[in-house]
Amino acid sequence: MKLMIFGYARHGKDTASELFTKNFGLTSMSSSRFSTERIMIPYFEKKGVFYDSAEACYEDRVNRREEWFRQTRAYNDTDLALLGRQLYSQYDIYTGCRSREEFYAMLAEGLFDYSIWVDRSKHLGVESSASSEMLPDMADFILDNNGTLEELEERVCGLYVTMEHYDE
Repeated sequence: MKLMIFGYARHGKDTASELFTKNFGLTSMSSSRFSTERIMIPYFEKKGVFYDSAEACYEDRVNRREEWFRQTRAYNDTDLALLGRQLYSQYDIYTGCRSREEFYAMLAEGLFDYSIWVDRSKHLGVESSASSEMLPDMADFILDNNGTLEELEERVCGLYVTMEHYDE
């Protein structure tokens, strides 16, 4: 099963992906982590910004969210599903798509089976469209992350069972 997990910044996308991995053996990768060495480090080095490590670059993404969005879009400029194909060739879950056009290009190619929006809107606000064009109504499922970690894990497990039944 191939999944696309997305949502606003800090709403629990990576945590949900980790729970799918822990409970069902799916492999997952954050689009930001996947693109750190491919896209962002070369981009920053051209600008004269150097990081001690790929991890330091990745950790700084929260301070440069719009730049990460723009550079990923530039990477996929002539092939909107490029990064998605690369990521899905190695992993089951793509976590953190932020471009509407890239999402629909991957959907059209059949790169994923289900899309999941992770929602923590009772605790956190929405994200600017300058760093993410994704919206909840684009998802096949909405995963409520407004409770505890244990509740999220229960919801992830329930959602997985639901998706398995759709596949039958």
